[in-house]
Amino acid sequence: KDLTAQMVIDWRLELLSRGNKPSTVNKKVAAIRALLTDAYECGHLAQVPLMPRNLPVKNNERRAATDDEIKSICQYMADKNEQAKDLFLFLLETATRWGEVHRLKRKDIDFARNRVTFWETKNGEPRSIPLTKAAIKAVRPYTTHLGVEELVWSIKYHTFRRLLNGAKKSMGIDDPRLTLHSSRHTCASKLGASGIPERKLMMFGGWKSYSSVKRYIHLNTEALSDCVKALEG
Repeated sequence: KDLTAQMVIDWRLELLSRGNKPSTVNKKVAAIRALLTDAYECGHLAQVPLMPRNLPVKNNERRAATDDEIKSICQYMADKNEQAKDLFLFLLETATRWGEVHRLKRKDIDFARNRVTFWETKNGEPRSIPLTKAAIKAVRPYTTHLGVEELVWSIKYHTFRRLLNGAKKSMGIDDPRLTLHSSRHTCASKLGASGIPERKLMMFGGWKSYSSVKRYIHLNTEALSDCVKALEG
């Protein structure tokens, strides 16, 4: 009940100074707002304290990585941390989110069928997908001596991000849109440009709505050639 808008503003400034992005700060404040609302509805507060408006968020669309960028990133990571390079390749081949791959256990990979299952996903629904030869080559060395319940990848998020930023710096790239999540966009863009139907693309990457994948589908103009044939016919 003693929480004030100024306290929240000061806290947001602290979060920003620690490297949190405005969108991340807004999510954290939203969590506090939700707690206050629950407390009010349960009768623990006479009223919900006033909260400041959300911080403005600049919509910087993440982008896919080019073939040359992928090659340079892999070379840089291979010199610094071999596991980081292999994890990067695995992400590129599976369109996986960091949270999904970070929780991947040995029992979730079926090398007999060349499949992987992600049980804890962003949309809350487990997802099984086939693995490419490149994905298998990248992940297999890290599963040889693991127990079924052990995590496959031991590298931490902050280490991987530091290496990615180092690779960008070595290439002279100062583009905030090129992030860890770009590996997911790169994989999806490749699938979309290859003519994979949106339903299959949604299932492969774990998207729940067509609006999430339409940015990749429009890349494939060859898939629309039947429309021209129909009109000319």
